[in-house]
Amino acid sequence: MDAGDATASCIWPWSSVTMMDAGDTAASCIWPWSSVTTMDPGDTAVSCVWPWSSDFNNENSPCAYGSLNLDHESARIEAIQPTPYLAEASKTWTPSPGHLWSTGYNDYLTVSNEIMSRLRNEICHKRSGQAMYPHGWSSQIENECFALFGPNSLMKFTEEYWSTWYIHWPAIHRATFRISQAPPALVASMVLLATSYSPDVHTRELARRWGDAVEAIVFTDEHFGSATLFSTLNAACLERRLRALQAGLAICVYQTFEGSAVASRKARRSRFNDIVDMGRELGFQNGQHTDLQNVTHDTFCWKEFILKEELIRTLTSIIILDSSFSIIYNTVPKVMVEEVQTDLFCPEACFQASTESECLQHLVAWVSHPLRKGRRISFADALKILSATQLDSQTQQMFTQFGELNLFVLTAGIVIGKSI
Repeated sequence: MDAGDATASCIWPWSSVTMMDAGDTAASCIWPWSSVTTMDPGDTAVSCVWPWSSDFNNENSPCAYGSLNLDHESARIEAIQPTPYLAEASKTWTPSPGHLWSTGYNDYLTVSNEIMSRLRNEICHKRSGQAMYPHGWSSQIENECFALFGPNSLMKFTEEYWSTWYIHWPAIHRATFRISQAPPALVASMVLLATSYSPDVHTRELARRWGDAVEAIVFTDEHFGSATLFSTLNAACLERRLRALQAGLAICVYQTFEGSAVASRKARRSRFNDIVDMGRELGFQNGQHTDLQNVTHDTFCWKEFILKEELIRTLTSIIILDSSFSIIYNTVPKVMVEEVQTDLFCPEACFQASTESECLQHLVAWVSHPLRKGRRISFADALKILSATQLDSQTQQMFTQFGELNLFVLTAGIVIGKSI
């Protein structure tokens, strides 16, 4: 049952979200960190008529910038013909000269090229019957794509992602994240999530229009899925597949709460199943740190710690999303509580540390805490303890040391357990 047409209410520890689908009553939910209101009035994006044409080879269009360099960038942007979306969405932020001439700008330019190339390829080679995609590639669509995913826009929206959305989902290690090493599908998903906080309605609407196309490149990524040929035993492949799973979760959240009614249902009923399958293939039991109790400066590998903690946080995000669907849309949970053998999150001070020495310092302080020392508890173990009728004072004190994020996930796990 998918009770999108019924009122649903839940209390989550940090923020307030209200969503409305056309014809549906309000669903209210308290989410972890802030206040967001989204509305889907009539799903106008579904029936919108786009001015298609077949002139995507036009050399004056912004997507024909495969050999674009910094000297031509500003002229290329000025050549774009404004639309109601471009005119409003492009005037809210101007990159500083430091951005334009920094060596990092080339990284944004490269990723922008790759994102737009993949989007164009997906649109031009879409499978028959996929009416939710744009019907073709044109200079108009090219311009709108450039307004959203051009290098200047990538700089703007990735900055806004870290300052707005990241607090909702701290699963990516911000200190070591590099745009040049991030998969294009993940960056595109991050951009869409950032636009959901934009105060400009034209920017939000422009992003909504591109939600389906971004969703397509995320779920057709060669590293996504449970049947991929890439091994999870190889550390490099694991990291790349983890990024693909993060992109899937990001676009699933965006489409569910910002997309049209059609996109929202597809995200909940189809795409989330793919995410759960991939999470199982990566293995919830693999979301465990090595022995942190005896970690020293000589034995600590910061890169390995980051990768493992990101895996733990990403896999556990599946539980949170599963729980939210169960609460808001009255769906049957797809993940069993017993499956979640991942470790509890490490403290934010450890994960958000910007250097290896800082991370190790916080980590040693955490593992040596009297209530933590010698004990290793998975989320499944913690939920089993919470299901006991009585908790002694020491156990209660131990849970108070888990932190807000862990307690929030445990609450989500309890919801799933009671829904099955």
